[in-house]
Amino acid sequence: MKSRKSPLERIQELMKLKGNEIEEKDQELLTAEMDKDFEEFKSELDLMERNAVVKRSELISQKKQKLIDQRNQILQLALIHGVQLKDEHLEKLFSTLKKDSLSTATPSGLSSWEESLKLAELISFFNLCIVNRTPVTFSTTVKGQKKSLTIDQSYFMLHFSKLANTLLVEDSDERYSKLFNWSRKEYKNISFEEDFIEWKQYCDENNLQIPEGCTPKPKIMLSYPEVYGNYQIDKIIQYEKETIERAKKYTKHHKSYILSEIVSYFRQEDVFKKEYKTIQSDEACFLYDVLAILEIIVSDGNEAKTEKYDFIKRRI
Repeated sequence: MKSRKSPLERIQELMKLKGNEIEEKDQELLTAEMDKDFEEFKSELDLMERNAVVKRSELISQKKQKLIDQRNQILQLALIHGVQLKDEHLEKLFSTLKKDSLSTATPSGLSSWEESLKLAELISFFNLCIVNRTPVTFSTTVKGQKKSLTIDQSYFMLHFSKLANTLLVEDSDERYSKLFNWSRKEYKNISFEEDFIEWKQYCDENNLQIPEGCTPKPKIMLSYPEVYGNYQIDKIIQYEKETIERAKKYTKHHKSYILSEIVSYFRQEDVFKKEYKTIQSDEACFLYDVLAILEIIVSDGNEAKTEKYDFIKRRI
C-alpha cells in the first residue's frame, strides 16, 4: 500500500506547481491535514506510553510474585529443617542475603586485573620461547576432534607478542604509568620493511636464524605501541598477582562476614541452637538451600547434607 505524503512534502509540491504562491483554500486544506496528522501521531504516542506502563506493571508484578514464591519456598524449607521462622527473621534474610549484597563483594576491577595478568604472562611466554628458540604448540579439542598448531618461526611469535603488548597498553598503560611512574607507551607507524629490519637486528643479537623465504613487503604499514621491557613485564605480573590475591581474600572475608552475621542473629533470636559451639547440620542445610533459592549460589538440588554443611561451615 502506498504511504500518504507528509504535509511538508505536499507544501513543497504546491510551491513548485504554483510558483511559491499557495491559495487560501490550499492553506486551509493543508492545515486541516497537518492537524489530523498531529492527532494521529499523538494517538500513537499515547498508545506507546500505555504499552510502556503495562510492561512496567508486568515486570513489577513478576518481581513481586518471585519474592512471594521465594518467601513461600523458604518457609517450606524451615518446616523441613525444623527451623522456626517469624516475619522479622524472613526480613533479615532478604535484606542481608539479597543477591546484590554478595555480588558487590567482588571488586569490580577483578576481571580486568586477571585479563592484564594473562596478557603480561603471554608476552613473557612468547619472549621466552623466542630467545630460547622453542616452538609454540596450540592444542585443543573441538567437537570431539583434537586440533593442534605449532609455530616455530620467531617472527610470528614476535608479532603475537606485539599484539598482546598492544592489548595490554590499550587496557592498562595509563594505570601502570601512574603506579610505577613510567612514561606512557607511544604508538609508532613503521613499514613492514622497517619492522623486518628491526626484527633481523633482534635475531642477530640473540643468535636467531631468519626463516628462508621471509622477505619484507615495503608497501604494508604496521602500527604498534612501544613494547614493555622484560623488567616491566615481570613487575606487572608480580603486581597483578598480588592485587588479585588481595581482592579474592577480601571477597572471601566479606561473604564470610555476611553469613556469620546471619548465623549470629539467628542464635540470638533462638532460631538456631546457641547451646552448641558451631552451626548444626540441619541449620547449615537450611542456610545453603536459602542461598540457592535467592540465586546467590548455583545448586542442582542433588547435594548431600555433608556437602551443604561443609560449604557453610567453611564460610563462617
